[in-house]
Amino acid sequence: MLGVFIVANILTGLVNLSVDTLSASPLAAFMILVAYTFTLCMLAGLAQFSGVRIKFW
Repeated sequence: MLGVFIVANILTGLVNLSVDTLSASPLAAFMILVAYTFTLCMLAGLAQFSGVRIKFW
């Protein structure tokens, strides 16, 4: 869960740096959200499928 949270924060930062969100059209904003959600879910699913585990203790 911590790994997914960190990746989500990094993806959020990348979107905020690369897209002028205040002037994006509703369709563009929706497509950005769909791509963001798809990317995050695919990364989390691939990490779980491949057995990646992050432990800090």
